[in-house]
Amino acid sequence: MLEEIDHIPSKCRVVFTVSIAMFALMAAGCVGNAKPPALSGVSWVATQVDGKALKVDQPPTIQFQDDGRFSMFAGCNTHNGQAEITDTMFMLDGPMASTRKLCFEDWRTQLEQAMVDALGEAEGYVLNGPKLTLTNASGVPLASFTASE
Repeated sequence: MLEEIDHIPSKCRVVFTVSIAMFALMAAGCVGNAKPPALSGVSWVATQVDGKALKVDQPPTIQFQDDGRFSMFAGCNTHNGQAEITDTMFMLDGPMASTRKLCFEDWRTQLEQAMVDALGEAEGYVLNGPKLTLTNASGVPLASFTASE
């Protein structure tokens, strides 16, 4: 039996070698796609929420870490939590911890609630250069952000 294996025609060896190389390349491509785009290391400043442009002195911001943890200033309070993030998916992974400051202006309370709601309803995102948009399951924008300098 071993003598037959030693006498494999060179054409078969080439096909076998090419097949193994192609499999390795495909496997490497699959592993590369599992890594989410770089959302971390950036302070994302909210520009729009619930379809309304934001023009406030202290806009909401959010920062992500590589492991999915995030911290968000929502207009009055700070919210921290964990999210599951892939190439296109963004979903909260459990409840957020929040400070409990009293927001004196009604518009701040409304902005705060809109930001918390957007984060809670988000199921996806679109990253286009310095612009990040959180979307619902249908792809409808919930909140938009611009990377801070």
